[in-house]
Amino acid sequence: MFGGQVGNLNMYNASTFNMSGGQIEGFIHTSNSSTFNLSGGTIETTGFEFDGNVNISGGNMTGAGKFANFPAGGCVVNITGGNLNFYSLMPYGELNIYGGLLNIGNFGWGGGTTDIFGYGFNYDPVGQVLTGYLSDHNQFTINQLSSFEYQHINLIPEPASLCFLALGGLFLRRNCKK
Repeated sequence: MFGGQVGNLNMYNASTFNMSGGQIEGFIHTSNSSTFNLSGGTIETTGFEFDGNVNISGGNMTGAGKFANFPAGGCVVNITGGNLNFYSLMPYGELNIYGGLLNIGNFGWGGGTTDIFGYGFNYDPVGQVLTGYLSDHNQFTINQLSSFEYQHINLIPEPASLCFLALGGLFLRRNCKK
């Protein structure tokens, strides 16, 4: 899709949908190992339900409903860019967040795996908010994240952060020997 406007989008039977422009205003549902690729355009919808592969590298996504990937172990969502605002995020499958402008109103763990790649992670258990920076240096916020749900998110430091951590350890070790 390079332009135009679509209402509800339903994908079946291992189909592929590539969106680099245009607008979707409705519910998005993929099933039977379909692939949804978003690199541009605008999506304003009441819900996203994915069963297959999803690759988001650009565009604007705003959802008043939930963003869910089904089933556990069968759906992979990779987010590397874009402006993404979700009312509710419910990962049942595999969710990998590398970049983009991300604002999540409510995180509901569905049994899947969520990996967030970045640095400067800060979790406030009282306010139930996780903030930090993604690998592309964009700040993110996940609200209404209970301690139980937080335990099911894998925070993966970007390689540069790991290098600084290792260098700091070497520096401390060197100074301790003196």
